[in-house]
Amino acid sequence: MKNDYPLVSIIIINWNGGVMFDDCLKSLENLDYPKWELILVDNGSKDNSQYLVNNHNLKCQRYKLIQNITNLGFAEPNNQGYRVSKG
Repeated sequence: MKNDYPLVSIIIINWNGGVMFDDCLKSLENLDYPKWELILVDNGSKDNSQYLVNNHNLKCQRYKLIQNITNLGFAEPNNQGYRVSKG
């Protein structure tokens, strides 16, 4: 069996996510897929939730944080994440 897994990009859009965002990151700790990257696009959070990723043991191949100054909604941040993704 070939173990050459494709890279999967997980793009998360966050805006003052707090506990909900922290729970999302906890669920990513349980991934058993071996080859993934996390792209976090923060929409100008004021609660410092974008830094919660530092509290987790994420086994991702690559982590990228994009910080927007203001809330750009949902579509544009997804496009930003896609543009920097490797998967």
